[in-house]
Amino acid sequence: MNVLVQKSWRTTAVLAIAMFMFVTTGASAHGTNENPGVFPLNAHIHGLTYNEWSARWWQWALSLHNLDDCTVNQSGKLWFLAGTTGGPAVTRQCSIPAGKAFMFPIINAEWSRLEAEANHNRCIVPAPINGISDAALGSCASTQIDHTTDLQVNVDGQDLVDLRKYRVLSPPFNFNAVAGNPSGVPSGPNRAVSDGYWIILKPLSPGMHTLHFIGKAFFPELGDFTFVTDTTYKLNIVSHSPLCNLTDLSASTEG
Repeated sequence: MNVLVQKSWRTTAVLAIAMFMFVTTGASAHGTNENPGVFPLNAHIHGLTYNEWSARWWQWALSLHNLDDCTVNQSGKLWFLAGTTGGPAVTRQCSIPAGKAFMFPIINAEWSRLEAEANHNRCIVPAPINGISDAALGSCASTQIDHTTDLQVNVDGQDLVDLRKYRVLSPPFNFNAVAGNPSGVPSGPNRAVSDGYWIILKPLSPGMHTLHFIGKAFFPELGDFTFVTDTTYKLNIVSHSPLCNLTDLSASTEG
């Protein structure tokens, strides 16, 4: 191989390698198909953003006496699943109609006015802002989530990746918590802000599926306390009967 041909070959090879690296790393950097079964964070799912859905999730969760039955107070084209409030790992059985998206928190936190007032208008952990304003509530929720150390999600044996990018701060929301709710939020009319890591899964195919997620947070301010939520769902996706309204199956989404 003469010098000119050798130089040309090397230049071509370098350009080819560079183009390959650009394509592969560029796709990864923009999140293309990293988690194809998950709605991207900038999506509008049935008209709402992740942020707005996270507020609705809390309104749903705080209306429940327990988090075990996923069919309670569900409606529309997106259903909610819950983690735990700490303690041992749990496994739940859940049937979801086909064609439904569903949302769950890997780990999340909220802070409400009634909780702040019960704590002398201070956050449960040291936060940049204290009080009962919307900004203070958001500051406390975010400070709690800043302590997150571990995030894991597995769907049918496949690990989801780059979970840190799914962090979502809710808008301020009003709610009426039921007495004895699992989160221990005072009952009655209230207002809160939440922060956390959320996943909205696209509809799964009919049949059995397994969802497993773990979130951990470490709080040195609370006596080196580690909060862990570890939840497995055995999901039975049930096909619609011919008599059911099929509009849910064809509903449009953006993203």
